[in-house]
Amino acid sequence: MPLDPRAKRLIDMLAMSAPASPITTAARREGFAKLMAMGAKSPAIARSEDIHIPGPGGPLRLRLYDPVSDRQVPAPALVFYHGGGLVAGSIETHDAICRTLAIAMNAMVVSVDYRLAPEARFPAALEDAAFAVNWLGEHGTGLNIDTARIAIGGESAGALLSALIAEGVRPLTAKIRAQLLLCPVIDLGGDFPSRREFAQGFMIDIATVDHDIADCLGPGQTVSALPSPLRDGSPGGVPPTIIVAAECDPFRDEAAAYAAHIGNAGVPVRHVCHSGMVHSFYGLSALLPQAAPALREAGEALAALLD
Repeated sequence: MPLDPRAKRLIDMLAMSAPASPITTAARREGFAKLMAMGAKSPAIARSEDIHIPGPGGPLRLRLYDPVSDRQVPAPALVFYHGGGLVAGSIETHDAICRTLAIAMNAMVVSVDYRLAPEARFPAALEDAAFAVNWLGEHGTGLNIDTARIAIGGESAGALLSALIAEGVRPLTAKIRAQLLLCPVIDLGGDFPSRREFAQGFMIDIATVDHDIADCLGPGQTVSALPSPLRDGSPGGVPPTIIVAAECDPFRDEAAAYAAHIGNAGVPVRHVCHSGMVHSFYGLSALLPQAAPALREAGEALAALLD
């Protein structure tokens, strides 16, 4: 199926307003924040609260979302890692996504404000991501979380953090029941046909991806220093996983490769690829009518795995 007409109009509009200068980290962050704010349709939720925990690099902010104002029993929870190439993005850019997922799941979502490159180069983001879920596994009961029903997940590069944690690339003490990956980046150093097919003009360009990779790497490092769930870890230990992909996304093929990778190891996988859609479309519900139903469906499917 060709690119959806509404998605094409959005991409054309973004191309007209894109700066002509080379990519900078500051411009990357500003542009990403503007896109997510423009595309967000943020539903009201009963409770949203920020807390800080002592993380590996200092205080680590978590935002808790709960669609129930006076919950009487501990709730399942999704620990969520935002997208943005490990360089851009924040709790704020993905606030609407987390609200929508919490409502669809009728459960809690905990969004992690992990450290970003280049100020904190990889693996700082992965260290924060793993620490947060382990901390919640130990202390979640104090937040009214059912620690026997914790899921992890993320969007784009945040999904990479989730997949690495699920495969044990960082020590995991919390018990993880399920995983949700939204348009996941799985192998930053990979060479997949969709990377070439949608290299330019489809929401995220490969030039931006290359800039993000350079920000993540330390002096003298190559992309091979960034782990991939396709090469590292143990797929047999991955919990049941839901993968949401987009047809016109540079990362489409690696999402399919990861679904096969863990499926061949015996992991139950639900892999959905949305026709005509672009990277991170589910975060643009104010602009793309397909976004909200796709995100709700993912949240409801995840809730079933945590039931």
